[in-house]
Amino acid sequence: MNTEKIANDNKIFETLTGSHAYGMNTPESDVDYRGIFVAPKENVITGLFPIEQWQDPNADRVLFELRKYIKLLSDMNPNILELVWVDEKFIQYDSPTYQILRGMRDELLSSKVKHTFSGYAHSQLRRIRGAVVYDNKTIDILYHAFQTGDIDDLWIRSNFKGMTKEKLIQTHLKIHKYDA
Repeated sequence: MNTEKIANDNKIFETLTGSHAYGMNTPESDVDYRGIFVAPKENVITGLFPIEQWQDPNADRVLFELRKYIKLLSDMNPNILELVWVDEKFIQYDSPTYQILRGMRDELLSSKVKHTFSGYAHSQLRRIRGAVVYDNKTIDILYHAFQTGDIDDLWIRSNFKGMTKEKLIQTHLKIHKYDA
């Protein structure tokens, strides 16, 4: 069974998602695609060859089988809900079946959505807090205070998440174009 062929031949929808769809992409951002397909009846009726999704091994592209998509949608999964609310300009492929689903999007929402979105928001905040970026002025001030002995490595590590004496020196030298 060629899942890739089944997913692509029976696709009812595919869209650009992620940072590119929200205008938050950077040059390093990957390009994300998500979509929906309907498995052939022999896969659905017999249950012998269930297909839930297909993920492209060479790209950030996932196609969900309609039954799995509906299950995740009923769970109010934010990444799945996005697919019926995506801006039409990002849709790469759609069909009458997808348009019916999209037309029902308001009725598909439940009160559960507030819990799943707040959980998603909290997880994103935790991720952001772990990726602290310091500006050049902060680095210069810390470097000067370290060089003069006003602060030490323990103070730096205790007060600036992810920063160490070595990282501070390397970053300072990099900012000022010295070889680290």
